[in-house]
Amino acid sequence: PPPPPAAPAATATKGGNYSWVFVILCIVFAIPLFGLIMTMVGITIGFCVAPIAVIGSGAMYMGSAIGTLVSGQIASGFYELGIALVIFGVGVALCPIFIKLVKLMWELFSKFFKWLKGLFDGKGGV
Repeated sequence: PPPPPAAPAATATKGGNYSWVFVILCIVFAIPLFGLIMTMVGITIGFCVAPIAVIGSGAMYMGSAIGTLVSGQIASGFYELGIALVIFGVGVALCPIFIKLVKLMWELFSKFFKWLKGLFDGKGGV
């Protein structure tokens, strides 16, 4: 009888799939991750609402300045109007900057977790 065929040699796989480690890490760090996500949500709300509030306060101060001008105090009214325009301008300038910062923060958060998952999938790494 012919001899039995030789067993195929075991090939070493480079970087096995350890996605289960990623899942375990997510479970273990669920509470800190929840705190981090809630902090990021608070930052998002603050960064999106603050410029709108500054614009609103600038507009309200403009109304106050116009009231001061109408009441006869010209110098004080123009002083208040100048400050109101500065406040309004700062709010308008901060809106796109803060929205871009929030977008960048969430994109980096997403990229970090994709990179971290890639480490355990055997696809990523340094």
